[in-house]
This record gives sequence, structure tokens and C-alpha cells, in this order.
Amino acid sequence: MQKFICLAVCLFATFGFECPLSASSLDDAVVTTLRIVNSARGVALGGAVVNLVDEESPHYNPGAVGIFHLHKYFAVTSPNSTQWLPEMPTSDFELAKFSVSAGYALSFGDKSNYHRPRIALAAAYSRFKCDYGTIPIDDSQITSPYDKADGYTIAAGIEYYLRAGFGYTHKTIKSDLSMPFYSMVGTADASDYGILVELPIAEILRRTDVADSPQTGVLEFEFTPSVAYVKANDGDDFKYSGVFFKEPLPTTSKTGLALKTGIKRNQLPLATLLLVYESEKELYNDDRKSNRRGVELGLYDVFYARLGKLEDGFGELHPYTFGFGISVGGLLTWLESRDVLHRGDILRRVDLNFDYAQYEGGDHTLAGTKIYRLRLSI
Repeated sequence: MQKFICLAVCLFATFGFECPLSASSLDDAVVTTLRIVNSARGVALGGAVVNLVDEESPHYNPGAVGIFHLHKYFAVTSPNSTQWLPEMPTSDFELAKFSVSAGYALSFGDKSNYHRPRIALAAAYSRFKCDYGTIPIDDSQITSPYDKADGYTIAAGIEYYLRAGFGYTHKTIKSDLSMPFYSMVGTADASDYGILVELPIAEILRRTDVADSPQTGVLEFEFTPSVAYVKANDGDDFKYSGVFFKEPLPTTSKTGLALKTGIKRNQLPLATLLLVYESEKELYNDDRKSNRRGVELGLYDVFYARLGKLEDGFGELHPYTFGFGISVGGLLTWLESRDVLHRGDILRRVDLNFDYAQYEGGDHTLAGTKIYRLRLSI
């Protein structure tokens, strides 16, 4: 009995990472850890991720991968682990995510036309693993349950006045909750579908001549709304070996809205403001929804300050989040604009980002959870 109590506590606490619902949530879906947002940038924005175009997009919106590789060849994220529920004395859960992607974009039309159409094709691999920690059964036996998923993404992006990305991810999922002398291993296949559309209104209005190149010394404004939709973890029911009933996967649909505004000179961002809103619906339980809101302020494309809030529809106990980001590539671009250094075309594409985020909210189960992440792209 002790071993099953320990495992039940682990599973309940794990599901509480994303939204602290009652224990009955475990009766609705399995491998609910797939819903955890472990992006430091996304967490700092309240968990809103589907509108973000960055190196971690393969985990959250395959459509954003296509847009990301319109101007990038390669991207990778650090495989570091995050400890969840640090305030709980028995917490030993770690969540690790890693992704790598590559893509190539083709331009069409006259090379002198700065605004010519571009089409990108990209592929990505992502890895997710949640270790529930080591659980003692008795003096001589322990168990180490875990969930993991490998994702294989294909995506396409197009840029001509507007930017649009479409993508698909196939996931192979494995959950091992085995005990000594008792095997409880389950596998499943699932799919993610994603789309992201960005409309750079201010840029479109400036295109009085499609052959014009960016003017120097002139202040330019950015006003880009975007809309995203993702259906995640869509697949057949999950069945563990040795268990005579099936449970659904944690299938969700997410709809996101975002608005990015800013001002730049000579293609160098001076200040940016990103507002994001995301609504998630659990398709295995229509009664539960959650909303995420976030704001990101960027200065010179070097430093970013972020603030967000998660509302999961469970009582009034909602955490807020905060964090920051530092872009080495943005710093080098700023130094280059001051004639401190000079880089070639390839080096101008290199960017290294460090992101930090933390949950706050008093008695909320996520309070005190901290996330760090490195992102590299070329």
C-alpha cells in the first residue's frame, strides 16, 4: 500500500505543476506532464507560448518553427533540468526539455527587391522527460517513475507582406510507473498541429515601392498583431501494460493573440513591447479552461523584462510570474552599430539568449519554482 500512496502523491503533485486541480484530475487523462510549460521565456509571460517565435517553438507550436527559420539556419536549446515544487519537502521532481531545429529559406524575385517573397522549410527534434524522483518502497527497494516524449517536427513558413507558419509534430510517448515485481509501462503516439500568422502592419504601410531598401537614420515603428492556434497531444487512448482500462491523453487546444510594438533606427530596435494572451481548453474535460497573460519589455534587443499571470479556473489561487532575458546577439549588434566591432554575414545571425523565470503567489504550489534556459541560434 505504501508504494501506491507514494506514487499517487507524485502524480497529483506533478499535475499540480500546470494547474492545481483536485486529485480527481488524475481520472481524466494520463501523462499530464506533457502540458507543463518549461520555457523560461514562456513561464515569465504567464505560460503563454504559442505566439512566441524562438528556439523553443518545437515544444509548443510547430507552426512557429516555420516562421523562425525564415531568417535562421539552426537553433538549439540547453537540456538543463528544472526542479518543480521546491517548497515541498518531499519534492524531487525534475523536468528536462531539449530541442534542436534546422531550416532553409528560399527567396524569389529580383535580388534588389528587399521585400521579395520568402519560403522556408524546417525540421526539428524535441525531447521531454519528467522524472518523478526516487521513491523508496522499503529498505532494499526503490522505484524511479518517469514520463518522456520524443517529438519530430516538420514545418513551413512564408513571408510576403504577412508571415505565416504551419507545422506538424509526431510524438512517441512512454510512461514508466513500474514498481518492484510489477511492470506498469505505457506507450502511445500523439500529434501536435500548429499555425501562426503575423501581420506586420507598420511594415506593410511603408512599402510604397517594393524595391525600396530600409532607409538609414530614420525612426521606424513596428505594429505587428498575431494569432496562433495549436492542438496538442492528439492521439488514441493511452493504455498501460497490466492495466485493463484506457485513459485519454491530455489533449488540449490553445488559441493565442499577441501584439508586438516597437521603435527602431537603422534596423536596430530601440524599444519593443510584446503583449500576449493565450486560452487553453482541455479537450478531455470540456469544463476546464485556463488563461495566460503576459507582457515583455525589450531595450535595444539586449535586455528583456517580463511579467505574467496564470488563471486556471480553479478557485482564486492564481500565481503570477516574472523573469528577464539577455541577448548576446543583440548586444553585439548594438556594439557594431557603435563601430566597436564588425561581424560577417554569418556572425550577424548568431544569437545566444539567457532566460530566467520564477513563479510567485503565496501558497500556490508553484511558488518558488525557478527556470533557467540558454537558447542558441544561427
